[in-house]
Amino acid sequence: MVRSILQIRSWVSWGWSTPLERAHSIEDVRLLARSKVPRVVFEFVDGGAEDGVVVRRNEESLRAAELVPRVLVDVSAVDLSADLLGTPTVVPFGIAPTGLPALSHPHAEDALADGCARRQVPFVLSSMGTRSNDEVAARGTGRAHWFQLYVWRDRVAARGLMEEAREAGAEGLVVTVDVPVPGFRPADVRNGLTVPPTINPRSAFGILRHPGWLWSFLGSGGVDRCSFGSTGAALSDLGHQMFDSAVTFEDLAWIRRIWDGPLAVKGVLDPRDARAALDLGVDVIWVSNHGGRQSGRAPAALEALRRIRGEVGADPVVWFDSGIRSGQDVAVALQAGADFVFAGRPFIYGLMAGGAAGVERVFEILTDELVRALALVGAPSVAHIRERGPRTD
Repeated sequence: MVRSILQIRSWVSWGWSTPLERAHSIEDVRLLARSKVPRVVFEFVDGGAEDGVVVRRNEESLRAAELVPRVLVDVSAVDLSADLLGTPTVVPFGIAPTGLPALSHPHAEDALADGCARRQVPFVLSSMGTRSNDEVAARGTGRAHWFQLYVWRDRVAARGLMEEAREAGAEGLVVTVDVPVPGFRPADVRNGLTVPPTINPRSAFGILRHPGWLWSFLGSGGVDRCSFGSTGAALSDLGHQMFDSAVTFEDLAWIRRIWDGPLAVKGVLDPRDARAALDLGVDVIWVSNHGGRQSGRAPAALEALRRIRGEVGADPVVWFDSGIRSGQDVAVALQAGADFVFAGRPFIYGLMAGGAAGVERVFEILTDELVRALALVGAPSVAHIRERGPRTD
C-alpha cells in the first residue's frame, strides 16, 4: 500500500512539473530548445565551422579526460566559490559572450546578466549583442559587467566602443582575436541568415511553425538593436566589413594603452601567442577556439589549455571555454589549468528553452553536476581539483 501511494505521489509530481524541470542535463535542455525556435535559429547556435569537426573534437576531448578519485576525503560540504581577478564568485564558471542572442530570446541579455549576478559572476556583453553597455549597467544587477570587443577595421569606431564601455562602468575588456576573417558555417548559408534575417523558403517554413517566437522577435526589435545596426548583409559579409585581417600584436599593445582596466585576450591556442600577450601586459589569457565556430581544423581547446598552462606556469590567469556541456567538463577544465571556465551554447539553449528560467535551469544543472563530480573525486573545493592538474612553475 505504502509503495503504491509513493508511486502515485511520484507520478502526480512528475505530471505537474514543467519541461524545464524535467530537463536533467544540458542535452535535455538542448532538445527542448530545438522544439521552441525555428530551425534557422537553432542551427545558428548549434552549428560549427565547415564540417563541424572542431565542435566534436572539443566535446570528445573533455569527455575522454579522466578525473581520478581520492578516497576517504570529507566531501560533505563541497565549496564551489572561486576567485575572478580578486573578486569572489559563487561558482567557478560563467557565461561566454555570445553574438545575436536576441535570435534566441527577446530579453536575452537581461536574462543572462541576471543569472550571472545571482552567482556574483560578471556578465560579458558581446559587441554583437542586442543591449548597449549603458543598458546593461542601468539594469542594476549590483554586479559590474565586462565588454567583449572585436578589433574593427574602423579603429575610431573600436575606440569609441571601448570609451562607451568604460563610461558605462564596464569593469573589464575582452578582446577576441581569433576572427581575422569569419569562419564558414554551412547551415547559416543554407538558411539565408543575414542581418536582419533574409527569408527564404527553407527558413520561412520553420519560422511559420513557431508563431510565438516570431511575434516576440518582431516585438523586441530583433537584431536591429545590435551595435552594428541593420545592414542587410549576410553574416559572413558583415564579418568581412567589421573584422580586420591585418590585426597584429601592435594593435593589442594599442588597446592595452587605451584600456587601463583588466584586459583579457580571447581566442588563444598557441603557447607562443599566450606568452607574447602576457609580455604586453595582458591580465588574462582566455583559451578558446570559438566553440568550433571559426576554424574547421583547430585543436581541441582542452589540449591547448594544457599546453598553454605548461608554458606560462602557475601565476598568469588563464580562462577557458569551448565544448563545455556538463559540470564534469567544468571540473576537467579546472583540473587542466583553468582559473575560471565559461560556457556559451548551454546558456543559449536555456534561453531558447525558457528565457530567464532556462538560463537559471542551466546554472542549476551545471552546479549540481560540478558538486557531484568534485565529491566523487574527493575534492571538497575548487582549489582541491586545481591541485590535481598540470599547474607547473
